[in-house]
Amino acid sequence: MLVCLAVWMFTRARGDAAKIFVLWLPVAVFVAVGFEHCVANTALFSLAILDGPTAFSDLFRNLMFTVPGNVVGGGLLVGAVYWLTGGAWRECGVLPSD
Repeated sequence: MLVCLAVWMFTRARGDAAKIFVLWLPVAVFVAVGFEHCVANTALFSLAILDGPTAFSDLFRNLMFTVPGNVVGGGLLVGAVYWLTGGAWRECGVLPSD
């Protein structure tokens, strides 16, 4: 959710300094809290597999949990909030327009 939010805020920011700040802040929180991301884990596990201390089964076991979590957190939660705040309810006819 934090990575998708960072990308979304980056596309909405106007200045270069604002883009750097809104991209850096959620990613820094993501890393500080210790969350996992499927793309980052794939890169790290690939390096570990090449070095030898881990196997492909460890990568697949990790991705089995991180991919659904990233899809739900980023794809559904951020996407749903963006859809709702963007006036989608009014366009669908669920709520009366102002």
